[in-house]
Amino acid sequence: MSSGLKKYAKYVRKYLPWLALLLALDGFFAFLLWLADAESFRVMVPTMLLATGIVFAAMTAALSRREEKKQHAFESFLSEPEMQEEQVLCRYLAPLDQKEVHLLGELLRTHEKEMREQAERMNSYQEYVESWAHEVKNPLALLTMVLDNHREELPEALAFRLDYTRSRMQEQIDQMLYYARLRGLKQDYRLEKISLQECILEVLEDYKPLLEEKKIRVSVKLENAGEKPKVAGQSEAEVQPDITNLPGTVLCDRRGLLFILSQAVSNSIKYTKEDPSLIFSLETDSLVWLCIKDNGQGVRACDLPFVFEKGFTGGGAVTKRATGMGLYLAREVAKDMGLCLEARSTWGEGFELRIGFPRV
Repeated sequence: MSSGLKKYAKYVRKYLPWLALLLALDGFFAFLLWLADAESFRVMVPTMLLATGIVFAAMTAALSRREEKKQHAFESFLSEPEMQEEQVLCRYLAPLDQKEVHLLGELLRTHEKEMREQAERMNSYQEYVESWAHEVKNPLALLTMVLDNHREELPEALAFRLDYTRSRMQEQIDQMLYYARLRGLKQDYRLEKISLQECILEVLEDYKPLLEEKKIRVSVKLENAGEKPKVAGQSEAEVQPDITNLPGTVLCDRRGLLFILSQAVSNSIKYTKEDPSLIFSLETDSLVWLCIKDNGQGVRACDLPFVFEKGFTGGGAVTKRATGMGLYLAREVAKDMGLCLEARSTWGEGFELRIGFPRV
């Protein structure tokens, strides 16, 4: 049955009570006709029933077309509650219904105006935050240059404090930027094939002074390949982890992935224990999983389901100054990029963050 016939059948069912009323009137007049003239009764009854059927079918067709036009006008009015759409809808309504539609139109137009104003304020806020963050990066770049050029002249403890301060400021700026973007009306992610190797090396380079200070062993452990540890604090040639066996590319937004990786590395540095290590590994099933695992204090089983919740910091002295925004923002960024983000942990044995990429 075609869609037109289905719609017509729907309206026939809707108007069946009127058909029953018409048939009842036909029966009443047929009874009177039978009492008056039995011969005319046999001739007129079929004609009356046929006329009733024709009138019912014609009225049903006319009313169904009018109902469809009214439905279309109502949908257009809801999607764009302008005065022109409102006037078109009122043509198909009774006067009392027209007053209600006028009130609804005023309300919808008021809300639409408020939403446009709110959107403009959100865009202005996002643009301000991004502009402010870029301005703040200038003194950070200057601090980085001073540290790189005069590190040998500074006391070791002071150099570490400056490195730590620079890293924390960069983390907070990145978190603010991504929080503003998540709350904005437009996203600027660009999905492309990018190198996991380059992204991991870039993040490790940013955190290199802190990794060396904490003496964190950075290693890569691939499927069917042995672990190749590189101890922070060794020579310049040795400190870079060997990750040349990683797959060539994954489909992702580069800046978004760098942000997620930086949150994982930052957390591993914060929650270190004795003989700390940071392991990058790959697993594959229906997705390609990049696993970042440390051997820090980990997360309690009761807290693990909430590590991606906004503002969640867990317990302990280390978390007193934590904001609880890092993993929350990482999850939101991963969700926007179509990636999976999972967390695994055993209390006292470390924490593992898993990033699932679609297979390319």
